[in-house]
Amino acid sequence: MNWFLKLGIQKKTLVFMQGIFLAAVLICGGTTFGIYRYWSNQMLKETVSYVSETKYNELKNYFQQVDEVGYNVAYSNWVQNVFIAEKTNRNLQTATSNAIDNMSSLSFLYADVRFIVKTVGGTQVVGSGITNYDKQFHIEEQIWYEALLRDGIYVLTGEEQPYTKEQEAFITVCYIIHDYNSLEHAGYLLLRIPLANIEKLLNAVVSEGAGVSLRIKDQTIGSIEAAEKADMEMLSGETVLLKQSGLYANRTPVELHNLQMELVTIVNKAETRMQNTMIWIVCLVVILLIGILLIGVSAVVSRYLTAPILICKEAMQEIENDHLGITIDKHYQDEIGELIDGFNRMSGSISQLIETNKNISILQKEAEFKILERQLSPHFLFNTLEMINGMILSGHHHEAVSACENLGQLYSYSLKQEKWITIREELEYTRRYLTIMKYKMERLETEYEIDERVLAVKTVKAILQPLVENSIRHGFQGQDKECCISISIGEKQGQVHISVMDNGAGMTEEQRQALDRNLQEIREQPGKKLPESVHVGVRNVFQRLYLEYGDQLQFSIASKESYGVRIEIRIPEGSTDV
Repeated sequence: MNWFLKLGIQKKTLVFMQGIFLAAVLICGGTTFGIYRYWSNQMLKETVSYVSETKYNELKNYFQQVDEVGYNVAYSNWVQNVFIAEKTNRNLQTATSNAIDNMSSLSFLYADVRFIVKTVGGTQVVGSGITNYDKQFHIEEQIWYEALLRDGIYVLTGEEQPYTKEQEAFITVCYIIHDYNSLEHAGYLLLRIPLANIEKLLNAVVSEGAGVSLRIKDQTIGSIEAAEKADMEMLSGETVLLKQSGLYANRTPVELHNLQMELVTIVNKAETRMQNTMIWIVCLVVILLIGILLIGVSAVVSRYLTAPILICKEAMQEIENDHLGITIDKHYQDEIGELIDGFNRMSGSISQLIETNKNISILQKEAEFKILERQLSPHFLFNTLEMINGMILSGHHHEAVSACENLGQLYSYSLKQEKWITIREELEYTRRYLTIMKYKMERLETEYEIDERVLAVKTVKAILQPLVENSIRHGFQGQDKECCISISIGEKQGQVHISVMDNGAGMTEEQRQALDRNLQEIREQPGKKLPESVHVGVRNVFQRLYLEYGDQLQFSIASKESYGVRIEIRIPEGSTDV
């Protein structure tokens, strides 16, 4: 295989396509016989299924017609007149005779189906053609009587039937009859069906070489061959091959009320023929077409597939040579086009990522420098030291020590080089800053609502202190009332919620809209350096967070003039835990 691996991609494609052609020839030639056998067997299975379904539907329709005849007889005027005559003790002989005549006519119309009517009062009306009816047969004494009352119908077979001697094979269907005036139980209708009728229906097969039989308990009617050769190991409703006899057989359950029957269908494989000349012709034509197509297509596909891959390879080499931002023209609308789009996006993302990282680094350094600059400014240092000196002279040594400790921690934080710190560290730094500012502003009050679960989460450095400093410098300037800053940090739905709120001077609607526009400009050009302005602290925090989190950042500002400002920040908790 080493020789193949050393080939170029175009030659590999050609060799591969020719190999496919040879494999196709071998596969087509080897599977032709299998195709023939499959089509032949499939046709036999379909024949069995078709015959079985046809006979099943014919049986279903026949029994449905029998039920319709039974119900028509049961609720005919001449049967109902027998019930009325029995109750009134008038014209019973006439009503009985009339019922016998009508049942005889129906027996002629429905191929020797015979009728017997028994009333609850004991009157028996036996139709013509029934000479062996057992008049001592009492339906109420039979073990299946409860099932008859429950279902309103019951099918009798074998010795269950009310006859004194055996004649032709048949089954009897027993119906409950109600008086259609009072709806009371008035009697029974026994409808005797010759099995010869069903056998005739089964023997009228619909396909050559097919045989059908119906198993009723221990009795079988229809094709004897189908009954004998349909192996009982067949799965019900499935067509299987009986290997010993070479027959395809199907056994389908048939229900006639309480009676469970089996419809057995077979097709003799030896008697079924299939013309296979067309199969061979089709296979040869397919092989020839495959050969012609693969020879032509291999060259086209090779060029189509390999050309963009080679172009991508050259473009990647350009990127390795620091030619960033290079893109490839797309002339494809399929997966290759998606590959080129992906390469172009990757190239642009690499260039943008490098630029973004540069901007983040610059912005972070600027933010750290501004923090250090503010804390190390002579004015801030002089005021803080003067404040500490005043505490010492006035005897407030404990407060002076605390102020010195907080001032030292501020410098220690400012000198840290880490880009990411925990929320606990950021909060501690902000607390110390506010503690020093509280010594300078006696009316300054602070409130904290902190969820301990999120303090270990890491985020960008210097996001709280610039916001509270902004509140002190701009919100509380010239305020005579008590100044309050509230900081809330918690977790909700997988996000860290940070809120900074003050009761300072707030912003006018024009100022708030101008700030919203500035934030939107940052979203559109996140890497652009910010100019100095009134709210540079807010804008700087938003810009650094947006560069890290993108559209996952949620940043909102609510303000009303003379009522203060509330800034809410929501960042994804999982992505900040670095």
